[in-house]
Order: sequence, then structure tokens, then C-alpha cells
Amino acid sequence: MNEEKIFDLINRYFDNETSPEEENFLFSVLSKDDSAKKYFKGFLFLKNEKDNLEEEIPLKLDRKVLENLPKSINDFRFYQAVKTKFTYVATTLTIVFFLLSILFYSEKENYKEEFINMSRNNIKQERVIEALYQALPSAVVEPKSEMEIIVSPL
Repeated sequence: MNEEKIFDLINRYFDNETSPEEENFLFSVLSKDDSAKKYFKGFLFLKNEKDNLEEEIPLKLDRKVLENLPKSINDFRFYQAVKTKFTYVATTLTIVFFLLSILFYSEKENYKEEFINMSRNNIKQERVIEALYQALPSAVVEPKSEMEIIVSPL
């Protein structure tokens, strides 16, 4: 059994929360384990000193402690509320960004298709223009001089 469980058992023993079987087990472990025995003796010393105190705890101290408790609980509740609100906001933003990325991806695919179609149309138009250009008759230019010059498209 690890030390943490033994120390927990000792704590529960001093809080009077152990069964007789657990107490028997605790004392058998204490007879063997020196660190547990030291921890037990420290608790026993504190309990004896508390019982020997003749002073009673002042009522003012109780009030001070109790007045400060709600503040810390409210702070904890505020922290939890902020944490849950942040979680909701972060989750909502994540979902919105995910949907926007899907939308932009589909739009990109549409533009890609349009671009491919336009490229195909341009290639077809270039071929038609080239065919028309080739189909034109060659131009004959008659010079005023004796040499004949023929200009034709490429």
C-alpha cells in the first residue's frame, strides 16, 4: 500500500471516520512503517495540544473566517462562469470558422472549374483564329519596280 493511502487512512482515523477493520489494519501498518509512524505521532501531538489548550477560539475569528468564505466562493463561481463562457465562445467560433472554411473551399473549387472552362474556351478560340488566319489568301503586292514582292501571312 502506498504512503498516500496510509496517510489518508491516518487522517480519517483522527477524524473518527474509520471502521474497526481499518483501524486494525492501520495499527499493523504503523508497527512496520517508520514514516507512517512519524506522521501518526505528529497528528497525535497536535491532537493532544489542541485538547490541552485552555483558550477558546474567539468568536471574532470565526466571524472573520465565515465572512471571507463567500468572497472566495463567489470568486470561484465567477472564475467558473468566465471559464464556461469562454468555452462556449471558443466552441462557437471554432464551428463558425469550420463552416466558413468549407464555404470558401467550395467557392474555390467553383472558381477553379470556371477557370479551367475559360482556359479550354480560350484554347478553342486560339485554334479557330489560327485556322482563319491560315485560310486567308496570301496578299500580293505589285511594286512599281521590276521585282515582284509577295507578302503572305506566316
